[in-house]
Amino acid sequence: MKCIALLFFVPSLAMASFSGQFNGSGQAVMHPSEKKRICSEIFMQIKQDEKSLQVLVGGYVCADLQADFPRFSLDIKNGDLLSDNVKVGTITADEINLYQINQDENFTYHLHLVRKSQQMMFDEEWTDSTSPALSVTGTMTGH
Repeated sequence: MKCIALLFFVPSLAMASFSGQFNGSGQAVMHPSEKKRICSEIFMQIKQDEKSLQVLVGGYVCADLQADFPRFSLDIKNGDLLSDNVKVGTITADEINLYQINQDENFTYHLHLVRKSQQMMFDEEWTDSTSPALSVTGTMTGH
């Protein structure tokens, strides 16, 4: 009986792996030919349970390039991240992929987060039409 209870408990633990505050640094590249900018700060505060993922705070400071993420919440259903019942990404025990395609303004946005113990790899990509426009990458540590 303990084995059965453990099987139901383990997925909940695995899905709760992104909750926490993360801070770090990295670099940003405006494409196609701009130089790299050092990101002195990349940060996120995430709250997750088995049914939802919330980004409470997030953003980066990369020299003259700065961004703050709006606070948002997504539903989790069978490994999919949903906004108003529309799939906008996926989530596993150690990886989040968020994406948005805006055909009217001709851009694609992709945020990829990978959690390894207390570290999280951050990779944000903006693509204009078919050309890369902005890449921000870095490593954050959880607190």
